[in-house]
Amino acid sequence: MGRDDAAGRLRQVLAEGGVAAVGGVAGVGKSRLVAEVLRGWASPVIAARAFLPERAEAWGLARSLLREALAVDTRVGASLPPRVRDALATLLPELLELSTSDAAGSVPGGESLRALLLAGGLRILETAAGDGAVLVADDVQWADPSSLTLLGSALARLPSLAAVLVFRSEELPASVLAELRDVRPVTDIPLDPLTPQAVAGLVGDRTLAAAVVEGTDRTPFAVAEVLRELVALDAVRVDVSGWCPAGPEAVRLAAEVGRAGQRRSVLRRIERHAAGTDVLPLVALLAREVPARTVAEAAGLPHRAVLDTLSALAEVGLVRLGEEGWAAAHDLVGETAVAHLSPARRGRLHGLLAKALEAEDADPSEVARHHRDSGDSATAAAWYERAARAALRGHATHEAVALCGAGLALHPRGPLRGALLELRADAGAVHGAHAVAEADLREALLADPAGPRARRLSRLAMLTFGAQDPRRAAELAELALVEATAAGDDAMRAFALDTAAILDMNLGEPGRAAGRAQAALELYQRLGDAGGVARILDGRAMATFLDGRIDAAVELFDRVARSFGDAGDLLRVVTPRSTRGHGLVFLGRPAEGLADASEALRLARDLDAAEGQAYALWHRSEALTALGRHPEAEQDAASALRIARDAGHRGWTATAHRARGICLQARGLLDEAAAAFRDSAAAAGTDLTLFASWASARGAMVAVALGRFADAERLAGEALATGPALGHYEARLAAAELAAARGDAGAQRLADEALAAARAGGHAVSAARLTELAR
Repeated sequence: MGRDDAAGRLRQVLAEGGVAAVGGVAGVGKSRLVAEVLRGWASPVIAARAFLPERAEAWGLARSLLREALAVDTRVGASLPPRVRDALATLLPELLELSTSDAAGSVPGGESLRALLLAGGLRILETAAGDGAVLVADDVQWADPSSLTLLGSALARLPSLAAVLVFRSEELPASVLAELRDVRPVTDIPLDPLTPQAVAGLVGDRTLAAAVVEGTDRTPFAVAEVLRELVALDAVRVDVSGWCPAGPEAVRLAAEVGRAGQRRSVLRRIERHAAGTDVLPLVALLAREVPARTVAEAAGLPHRAVLDTLSALAEVGLVRLGEEGWAAAHDLVGETAVAHLSPARRGRLHGLLAKALEAEDADPSEVARHHRDSGDSATAAAWYERAARAALRGHATHEAVALCGAGLALHPRGPLRGALLELRADAGAVHGAHAVAEADLREALLADPAGPRARRLSRLAMLTFGAQDPRRAAELAELALVEATAAGDDAMRAFALDTAAILDMNLGEPGRAAGRAQAALELYQRLGDAGGVARILDGRAMATFLDGRIDAAVELFDRVARSFGDAGDLLRVVTPRSTRGHGLVFLGRPAEGLADASEALRLARDLDAAEGQAYALWHRSEALTALGRHPEAEQDAASALRIARDAGHRGWTATAHRARGICLQARGLLDEAAAAFRDSAAAAGTDLTLFASWASARGAMVAVALGRFADAERLAGEALATGPALGHYEARLAAAELAAARGDAGAQRLADEALAAARAGGHAVSAARLTELAR
């Protein structure tokens, strides 16, 4: 009643394959409106809802959506690639039953699992959508970040998929819809309370309807609760016109019941039908669909008795049976049942649920929540640590950060506090929260002095290197080496040597870097750590690149990226794959370089890796400039700069300015390009030597073009005196450009020497210009 306009708009949006956002307060009839519109819909409907306890559980809503999609087309499960299927089986165990293979494969590493889940989830949704389907996500205000990522990816990449997002408008953060609007246009369909005319049409009797309007907020739930209460009191009857007063007291009772509020009406129903049993409160506290066996275990009752009780509660509209089990008939029913529990009873029931869920090997975050609400803070903090570790293994970094925060809020001490802080640092660093991650690692070192200090110092060193202070990072790496050696821990010593080698290489200490990398490699080999061995090989590829041997480095980066991919360590694929793209640009093959950098960018976005996105974006920008696609190049450089600044990463800030400057230089906007290269030099400082050399060399070229020869001479000299061999190709080109512009007697010799070096190292982009100068 009274929803014709909203229903018509929703039908039109979905018929056109669009996305609708249906928002309103609790009880306003959002879910019912969507159900009525989609009743008998011609194309498949993939519908699921989020639950409050799953807000910090990775992939909660996604799991339900994918199950619904599999029901639309069961063939897709058997056709999935083995690695994708095995990853999805961590969410959907039933996929293993659909496999054509007898044996399940190994689940990939944590950094890779998220990408495989996103890719596999999109594939399932794409197959189910076919030429057109409708996806319904209900109670989006309780959706977890990973599920929202899948939802956004599906809307972005599946244009034939129509969608309805249903949510409580007062509880959904504005940022959620804003991010979804970035990928698809979204039509807002807000639902307001029923009009008095609609209430009159529903109730029938005008006097009774007026009392209901006056005494309620006119939401369908409130109106229905008043009518339900009047039926229970035998105060109304039904005739052909609708509900009619059975006696003179009916209108007064309607006003009283309405003024008492819908929650009070629900409470009276609970008191009549659920008093003396823990079944309804247990279902309400779980706040999701739950099997009867879980309720029976927690209540300490026979399974059959609990089923009988649940059936009786369903008959009076207090619970419902869904696909995953029993739940409160409406969110407001569950919230009312919980709100009127005494603190002691609520704590006791949470404790019973925690033990029942532990026995079922349930999601650790849910176990932690019930231990917390039972008052057992110490046990709850330990379960939050377990849940955060599991989330991080699945690369659900936002959920891991939230779970660590929940555990730390319980004020654990010693090793548990240290572990939670370290986990939060690891998760936060992946999506660019460097400052918080550094603070967490420093606090972990103080909170847990006897903990794994070498590992924490090594991680702190890597965070400090890119973000702030490379020299300080090197000092931290030295401390990590000392700690690992003193502890006699070969695994930690290998990791510390690995970290120190990377820092040495970037700080212009190639000899020491090579020695430490070799020592780390021998330890990793002795320990059987394949991942560690691959990281050392990655470091060697980067050392080859920095040494100016571009051809050889490009080949090595391809092998390293493939090795990480074969091992399922997809996060580590980003750097070598993108750097290979950069090398290909230097080799004069920008189209191939763009393909590699774009592949790395897609992977970094799937993994929500901020640093990886910034890295791949500036590489893409340089490739696009080389291809003459200047607007796209500027856009990528701007995106790289924004991400790097947000992450506080000084290195990628310098390179983003470089990429922007190269594009401006190619467009002939020389004054703007000069400013961009000055910004790059300022970000690089004196310790990020490669980036400092690049900035000076490019600045010198622009100064030559502007006729500022004194500035060009100074900058070219700085570029040649700074950084590794890779940076000197552009420095030699700048010096040759300056000599030619001045008409110096040695210009021919400078150009010939620079050309020989460029050809020997594979720096084809400078060789082309040097050939012209040498003529």
